[in-house]
Amino acid sequence: MPYDIITISASTQTVQPLDDDDDDGDDDDDDDDDDDDDDDDGDDTKVVKMMLIMMMMLSVTVVVDVVMMLT
Repeated sequence: MPYDIITISASTQTVQPLDDDDDDGDDDDDDDDDDDDDDDDGDDTKVVKMMLIMMMMLSVTVVVDVVMMLT
């Protein structure tokens, strides 16, 4: 076989099974004490703003390079 297939998988998220701890007959896990809404510190918006700024800087650099090549 000339080619080896290498599969690398990495995950930082764990899958939690739905357990019925609230005893109301459904498996919706209503007793979620540690809800991960990520709306308490606002770090996600900072990351998104930084990514947008970096993308704008990259696009400006590409436009300047193309203009310099064409002239």
